[in-house]
Amino acid sequence: MRVCVVYESDSTRSIASALAKGIEHQGHSVDLIHAVTDQGKIISIYDFIAVGCTPTSFFGGKISPSIEAFLKTAGSLGSKRSFAFMVKKGLRRYKTLHALMHVMEKQGMFLTLSDIISHQSHAQHIGKTLHIS
Repeated sequence: MRVCVVYESDSTRSIASALAKGIEHQGHSVDLIHAVTDQGKIISIYDFIAVGCTPTSFFGGKISPSIEAFLKTAGSLGSKRSFAFMVKKGLRRYKTLHALMHVMEKQGMFLTLSDIISHQSHAQHIGKTLHIS
């Protein structure tokens, strides 16, 4: 299956690439997509989409508007199976994760799982055990 991992900042890149390695371990084809520099790229061709972010402030609760802008221009994402993840940083992590999930569901994506990832080995483990097919 074709999988893409969308991330929004350089601080999220290391977690996203570790997640991609874990998914590749299952035998899937994975592409990393930066939500800011790859703005306008169509991701509706992928079978599974993972979207990750970091909180915009220490107190959390808000995500970068670049994620929502990217998903709005990324093609028809209705009923696409997806995974929401957030890098463990700051306070009110679950509120921030909920904000990301809300943005994804607003685009019609079907969330199969969401998680807060603390480090690269955790991300790789999640990628190896993530149910994609």
